[in-house]
Amino acid sequence: MVRYLKFIGAGILLGFVHTLSFTQEMWVSVSVSAPQFQSDKAVFDDMQKNITEYMNNRKWTGDKFQNEERIKANMVILINERPEIERFKGTLQLRVVRPVFNSTYETVLLDIQDKNFVANYVPFQTLEFSEQSYIDNLTATLNFYAYIILGFDYDTYSLNGGAEFFNKAQNMVSLAQNSKEPGWNSFDDQKSRYWLSQNLISASFKQVHNVMYVYHRQGLDIMEKDMNKARQNILGTIKEMQKLNQQNPGSYIARIFCDAKDMELVGIFKKAFTHEKQQFLASMETLDPPGKNAYEKIMEEE
Repeated sequence: MVRYLKFIGAGILLGFVHTLSFTQEMWVSVSVSAPQFQSDKAVFDDMQKNITEYMNNRKWTGDKFQNEERIKANMVILINERPEIERFKGTLQLRVVRPVFNSTYETVLLDIQDKNFVANYVPFQTLEFSEQSYIDNLTATLNFYAYIILGFDYDTYSLNGGAEFFNKAQNMVSLAQNSKEPGWNSFDDQKSRYWLSQNLISASFKQVHNVMYVYHRQGLDIMEKDMNKARQNILGTIKEMQKLNQQNPGSYIARIFCDAKDMELVGIFKKAFTHEKQQFLASMETLDPPGKNAYEKIMEEE
C-alpha cells in the first residue's frame, strides 16, 4: 500500500494508484566519523557512502512508497577504537521521525544509542545482504536497525503493523548470537539489540504496540481536528505505559518511549485542563522519575 495514502479512502486510492511512481522505503542520513583516526579519513568516507547506499537503495518490503513518503532516519556512527587495521568499534546513534497528519510537524519515534557498534570493514568492499544468514557484524547490525525503523513506523499506522519487522529483527539477533560480537546476547547491557528486540516481541510488552498506534494515529494525527480528544487518547497511552513499566520495572522500551516523547509531551500537556495535567504528572512520576522537573513545566500555564 502507498504509505501517504493511508489517510485517503480506498476508492480514491484505487483511482490514483496507477499514476504514482514508487521507490525504496527509507531515507537514512548516515554520518561516520572517527576524530582519532583522521589520517585514514578516506576509509570512513567510504564506509559512510557504502552504508548509505545499503540502507537506502534496497527494497526492504513488498509495499509501495512514494519518494516523499520514505521513512526518515538519521544514523550517526562514531568510531573511537581501531584494535586492528580493518576492525572498528564505537557507537551508533539512531533517530527516526514520522510526519503528523495535516501538519508540518515531525514526531520522534525512536532516539537511541547503541554502544556496542563493532564492524570489520575493508574499503571499497561490497556489503552483501542476507535475511536468513549471518554474513558479518556490520550487515547484521544494519539489517537489524532497518527492521527496527520499519517496525516502529508501521506500528504507528496500524495496530501491530510492525510485527513482521520486529520478528525479522529478532531473527537477526538469533543469527548473530554465535558470532561472539557484543550487543546480541542477554548478558550484554540492558540497552543492547538483544533487549530491544525482546521488548518488542515479548507478550509481556504487548501493550507497547497499542500505545504506539493510539498515541500517533488516534492522538497526534487527529490533533488538528480535535485537540481535546487527541490529548485524552494520548493521556490514555501514558497510563498504559505506566502500567507496563510497573509490571516490568526498568524496561528498555519504557525508557525509549520517554526519551523520544518527553519534550513533545510537555508541549501537549501545557495546554491541557488542570485535571489532565495532574493525571499526566502522576503517571510520569513513576514512568520517568528523572524527567520530573521537565514535566512539571506544564503547570506554568493554567
